[in-house]
Amino acid sequence: MEITRPNDSKNIWSVHSDSGNTYMVKMETKYRRDDGGIYFQWSCTCPSRKHPCKHVIAVYNEYPPVDIEAAERQVF
Repeated sequence: MEITRPNDSKNIWSVHSDSGNTYMVKMETKYRRDDGGIYFQWSCTCPSRKHPCKHVIAVYNEYPPVDIEAAERQVF
């Protein structure tokens, strides 16, 4: 499996599977207004019924989502 990222893309990856198909994976960091928590939302163009699919897991392992704002608020 080969993972590439379009030049101007911030949260979209192109995953080239071993079968020769190419799928687009999108991962975003979302914020809950009620308690200030974060969660990660993903989608993939593959036909898999598993959620998350192996393409999302591969992107997550290669490029884990980073909560930049939480990192900046961190007090040491």
